[in-house]
Amino acid sequence: ALPISSGIALVQTRYGTMAELPGTFHAKLTAVVLLTIAVAYIQVLMPRAQQGDAAAMRRIQLIGRLTAPLAILAVVFAVLTFG
Repeated sequence: ALPISSGIALVQTRYGTMAELPGTFHAKLTAVVLLTIAVAYIQVLMPRAQQGDAAAMRRIQLIGRLTAPLAILAVVFAVLTFG
């Protein structure tokens, strides 16, 4: 929630509208949305994995490998966009 709310605040204060944003902002927004979806899916799978569901645990491990690169991309594109 913090990356999304801070992104909205930065857009409103610096650019006014989404139409004026550079492509790097859209890349950042995409990374944040994908990261949010990945973390939410992991949260959905956690109860099943805790009950011993091996397939759920494998999915968590696979998706978990994507979260760090997505977070890094979001930060890099945020710096490129907002300086």
